[in-house]
Order: sequence, then C-alpha cells, then structure tokens
Amino acid sequence: MAETESTRDPDVAGPGTGPPRGESLVLPERAAPDGAGAAPGPSPATTAPGAPDAGAAPGADPVVVLRDAAPGDLAATAALQQRYLPLGLFPQLGDRFVRRWHRTFCDSPAAWAGVLVDPDGVCGYALLATDQRAYLRDVLTRDRLPLAVLGAAGLLRRPGLAVRFARTRARRYARRLLRPVRRPASTGDHAASPETVAVLHAVVVDHRARGRGLAAALLDRCAARARAAGATRIALVTDADGAEQGAVELYRHLGWTEVGRHRRDGRELVDFQLDL
Repeated sequence: MAETESTRDPDVAGPGTGPPRGESLVLPERAAPDGAGAAPGPSPATTAPGAPDAGAAPGADPVVVLRDAAPGDLAATAALQQRYLPLGLFPQLGDRFVRRWHRTFCDSPAAWAGVLVDPDGVCGYALLATDQRAYLRDVLTRDRLPLAVLGAAGLLRRPGLAVRFARTRARRYARRLLRPVRRPASTGDHAASPETVAVLHAVVVDHRARGRGLAAALLDRCAARARAAGATRIALVTDADGAEQGAVELYRHLGWTEVGRHRRDGRELVDFQLDL
C-alpha cells in the first residue's frame, strides 16, 4: 500500500550499528569555527536518554537527540515530508493523510520511525519497514479504512490529482484494498526471514540541522533495525534528476547498488539496495 519513494539529504554515511529500540542516541554539538572553549572536533556520540546539554560552548551547534518517534511527533514529521518530499502521491493527499501514514511506522512491529530532536523541536526523521511484506499486512489489517477515507478526501480536494490517480493507480490500489489479507502460514511474530528485504521509505533532515552527519546517524539506526529484524538488504527509491542527482552519486560512493530505473508521474526514479 505504501508509495516507497525515499530521498535523502546528501549528508549521509554507510550503515552501522545503533542502540536497541527505545534508547536515545545523543549527538554532541559541533564546535564553533574558532573552537571557543570546545575540544577540537566532535566527541564520540554516546547512548543516553538525556536532553541537550545546556552547557554547550558558545557558538556551538545544539545537541541533537535521535530517538524513536512518538505520536506527538507526527505533525512535525508530516510537515517535513511535505516541505522536503512533496512529490509522489502520498504527500499530495494532505497533511492528515501523511500523519496517519507516518503513524503506521510507529504502530507496526515490522517497521520503525525515528526522529532527530534539537532544542527547537523535530529536525529530521526516518521511516523504515524492517520487513516490507509484514508491514504491508499490518497496514492492510489495521489501517486500510482510515487511510482509504483520508486518501479519498484528499483526492476530492484535488480533482486533477484524482484524475491522474484514476488513470495510473486506481486499479492497483483497489485490488490491494479489497482482497483479503493473507497471514503467513507459520505462527510467531514479525521476525524477518533470511530473504526479507527492508525498505527505507523516507529520510529527511531539516536545513537548519544539515552538515553535521545527522542523516548518517538516521541511516545507521535504520541499518541496525533492519539487521536486527533479520533483513539482508535495504531497498530505496530516489529521484534521478534535479536536486537529488548528488544523492544518487553519493549512494553509489557509499556502496549502494543501483538495481534499476523506472518512470513514475513523469519522473525518472532510481532503485538502490544495500547489502547488510
């Protein structure tokens, strides 16, 4: 059911490890250019549930906390989505739809949503399905009706979008929404099989927080979540043209493999995957 269209700030790094679910990662401030009262270079990130350090050096960037997203964060993550990732169907369906969609990543055991928080509030987020098939089953089981209602309302407000949806997606979505949800034959939780592929749906860092490696921290946490769930690869889709061209080159530099290209709504998109 999800429109998987990931796009990222160029300030990223490869996957690593992160603390377990529920803990916070405190990212230290970056020293001012003249090093006013601060040690040279950033200190290592530490895991702790604390708040930003009120004693940061003058001129330093504020401490940022990376933690699991909560329902109270969704208005901010939806605003960031519509500001930085406005293309694709889901953002065009409106703020209420986007908030409800983001909530599915908080609710599903087969997904993870994380946020970056500085003293001014949420400054970035990531949406990851650690097991895409299980995540879609959860969405279709629990969220199909509210998402369908909010989506229909969004289409009614935008007749042009409704026409494009009817021409390009309506049949596929109708089949997916109307068919019964099939549960796996085996019992148990959402632990991913060795062949499971995680899908990175979105990563956003606000302009005010860029240039500090915060997108790298989000990607590290996503890789840790996917790996812990048993996924062997993470897949993403990003724009081939325009502002995202630099991101495409960076993914290649960081070891992501381009596995295909396709067009959607007049845009060329690039499919990447990263082995874990």
